[in-house]
Amino acid sequence: SVALACVLLKQLTSHKPDVVNYHAPPAARYAEPEHRPTSLLLIGDKVVTDSPPAALYPYQLDLGEAWKNLTGEPFVFAIWMARAGSDLGDLPALLDRTRIANASRIDEIAARHAPLHHWPVDVAQKYLGHWLRYDVGPRQLAAMEHFWHLAAQAGLIESVRPMSIHRHTQSPE
Repeated sequence: SVALACVLLKQLTSHKPDVVNYHAPPAARYAEPEHRPTSLLLIGDKVVTDSPPAALYPYQLDLGEAWKNLTGEPFVFAIWMARAGSDLGDLPALLDRTRIANASRIDEIAARHAPLHHWPVDVAQKYLGHWLRYDVGPRQLAAMEHFWHLAAQAGLIESVRPMSIHRHTQSPE
């Protein structure tokens, strides 16, 4: 997410932001103006559970939406990857079976786990069932390579390494 924010700001403003790790207890995070950062990058649960007051940070940018608006492509925030030649055994099949089984249990999963993380259940249901995508195809792979090229141009990574996809074949059960 930090690299994506840097790439987007470079593409949208031609400026490279200074990135600083900022840690403060939640109660003090937004209270003292002299210690308040100019901008923040919030990811994961913090977006839902610990967003600053809109009056303090009135300009907000959803990174995935900004990428989509800039490129017309989806952004892949997470993907299972392994080095070429790795012996993964049954892991790919297990992950695929789990993905398929849980796709029909989004409401149940959200109802069980959202309250534990201080999320509203309806937000968790929308997040898991609408905003996240669980399949990776040619469009997502092309978007990943596009991002890597822009990250290399911005000096965030040394170079773009080749990527190949291995699709496991499901064994009869």
